[in-house]
Amino acid sequence: MNNALTPESPGPSTASLSHTVLGDRVILVAIVVSAVTAVVLGAKFVESTVAWVAAGLLLALAVLAFVSMQGTLGSRMVLAFVQTSMVALHIQLAQGMTEFHFGVFVTLAILLVYLDWRPIVFAAALFAVHHVLFDRLQAAG
Repeated sequence: MNNALTPESPGPSTASLSHTVLGDRVILVAIVVSAVTAVVLGAKFVESTVAWVAAGLLLALAVLAFVSMQGTLGSRMVLAFVQTSMVALHIQLAQGMTEFHFGVFVTLAILLVYLDWRPIVFAAALFAVHHVLFDRLQAAG
């Protein structure tokens, strides 16, 4: 008989840990794809140095968080920050092209893999602050 109290059945913490580790892997793959995209955009829009440096630093931060905090709230928040920053980098490199703003919605959707509201709200807040801050900076000249 296999019920929730038998030792061979995974407890809630084991199931949730494996789910968050899977989520970390999915987000890390998205970050790697975003880093490659940033480098391609940098080459296309003549911002190669910015693209390589920013994408490299963000990717290094993501890998560090993945290796050192895998499956924790800390890794979810850091990886959400990095993916959000990658989208902001894409928008900057593409000189504000509307098409790259859709990365905001894609990122929020991908973060659903965690089944945790905190990284989603954190990323949404980062996007909102970025939007307002850059709008005001560009309006100021």
